[in-house]
Amino acid sequence: MTSLNDFRGQNVVITGGTKGLGLATARRFAKAGANLFLLYRSDHAVASAAQAELRDLGVRCEIFACDLTQPNSAKVITQFLESKKIAVLHHFIFNAAATAFKPLLQIEHHHFLKTFHLSVWGLLNLCKELTPLMMAGSTIITISGMDTVQVVPGHGLLAAAKAAVEELTIYLAHELGPKGIRVNGVNPGFLETESTRIMMGELFAQVADGYRQGTLRAKPLDLDLVAATVLFLASPAAGLIAGQTLIVDDGFAQRLSVPTSTNPTPPN
Repeated sequence: MTSLNDFRGQNVVITGGTKGLGLATARRFAKAGANLFLLYRSDHAVASAAQAELRDLGVRCEIFACDLTQPNSAKVITQFLESKKIAVLHHFIFNAAATAFKPLLQIEHHHFLKTFHLSVWGLLNLCKELTPLMMAGSTIITISGMDTVQVVPGHGLLAAAKAAVEELTIYLAHELGPKGIRVNGVNPGFLETESTRIMMGELFAQVADGYRQGTLRAKPLDLDLVAATVLFLASPAAGLIAGQTLIVDDGFAQRLSVPTSTNPTPPN
């Protein structure tokens, strides 16, 4: 039986797997001995560097560029796996998202289509194509985001799509559970990554500092520890967890804006 830290010989597909949380998750699986198949959209230089780093850990790592908004993307991915002689898939990590960061009333139809096509249809489409390769004991793990539980300016459309992903996680868990495929999700807090730096622009430092102050440790979230939660959900140790999206944010979502250590003066 696979332990929490032993995934030797197991095949793992990670969308958005060459940077940020996807890469941190790939590192965790690599250290546990898994074979990695990382999907990315366009930055080949970054993807190649990630591949080299992971191969240096002594595991198989293949990369594949694919636009998940394209109708045939899932079939192209299964063809890629077939070309690499992969007949069995043990774990599928869905970690892909893109949107227009605008107030909702500035959203246009093409923004809506791209956001939901990638996050919602992308998940369903890949599950349709990949689950035939999966057996009892396999897992699917979705990644959502803090904008489903906290209001983040400009994130309304993405939050709606990610909330849909969390609901699909529940329903997929119940539809695939009888086949022995477990489905769960991870909702991380604010991650200080290249993507969030670009997205936030000049507001990044202010937002990052505000988030740190709202966590229990008053520190940036450790990508590796968030990735460790993904690894845990993929392990048999999480065998009774199904249809859950675990919030991994160091307590941020539960905090009041007023520090709980403050001792209010009682009224006379």
